[in-house]
Amino acid sequence: MTDDPQADRPLATFALMAYNQEKFIREAVEGAFAQDYEPLEIILSDDCSTDGTFDIMQEMAETYKGNARVIVSQNTENLGLIGHVNQLFDACSGELIILAAGDDISFPNRTKCCVEYYNKLEDKRVLIHGDVIGIGEHGERLGKRSPPIKSLRPIDELALSRSLYIGATGAISRALIGSYEPIKFRKAYEDVVWGFRAALDDAFHYLPETLVYYRVGVGISEKGLHSNSFRSKVSRLHRSRLVMRDVLRQRILDLGTHGDDHGLLCQKMTIKMEKEAMGAKIWEKRLCFSDMFTYIFWFSVLREIRALFRLLIEHRANPDK
Repeated sequence: MTDDPQADRPLATFALMAYNQEKFIREAVEGAFAQDYEPLEIILSDDCSTDGTFDIMQEMAETYKGNARVIVSQNTENLGLIGHVNQLFDACSGELIILAAGDDISFPNRTKCCVEYYNKLEDKRVLIHGDVIGIGEHGERLGKRSPPIKSLRPIDELALSRSLYIGATGAISRALIGSYEPIKFRKAYEDVVWGFRAALDDAFHYLPETLVYYRVGVGISEKGLHSNSFRSKVSRLHRSRLVMRDVLRQRILDLGTHGDDHGLLCQKMTIKMEKEAMGAKIWEKRLCFSDMFTYIFWFSVLREIRALFRLLIEHRANPDK
């Protein structure tokens, strides 16, 4: 047991990312400023918004009266989700980094709960996540939601998964971040990549606490999620292919640098990645003549036809009002 009174109170960074979220950013910043943990660094980072998001962040930072160190920054150009996350990690000073989005509202005890759990762990390479309460665009409560995966499973089961935890609740330690290179593939979602990385290092920890009011259907990864427009559904299908293609690319790269022998798993992931990439090419109409001589092409054509048929049935069952 250490005699250092600060040992159980490491510096934490509450990193709030925003892009064109002026409608929700005030509540998100209020959630950041309400955190009841010290010592705390709060970073309000805007990805070159074209609306009033950054102005609101600046205004609120200027009137902040708390004890946390507050940093407000705006990217000179839009970096996109992955570019923004990579840059933000470099800017954070905390031992544990609490990630937040500009449309969600963190509970005041979110940072404190995560740090207390973090302090109990011997291995400081960790990703901590928890539960949320879903809220609608206007704040209406939609009920409690738990992550799809709460505990570690064999890597073979996680490698092809599309979702591991609720990214809005994620807290990642600097020790884990330092174990990997920045995410390379820009269409991926950072939580799907970091969840898999944490699983590789046995660093995936579920905290059975409700940590965030999670805005449903308005974030970057959920844009248009609840639209019944057939065109929106097809657009989401195309985007899902692009996202999973880059997620698998990154996972294959991470497996290759991890040191363990995952040759067969990498082969399975490569085939899955090629199918996702071919699906994206079909929707983008970027097919080459040589594609027609591969089984991946014909498999993907059949898969996209089935997916389109399912969307058509769904659309007819739930047409736009």
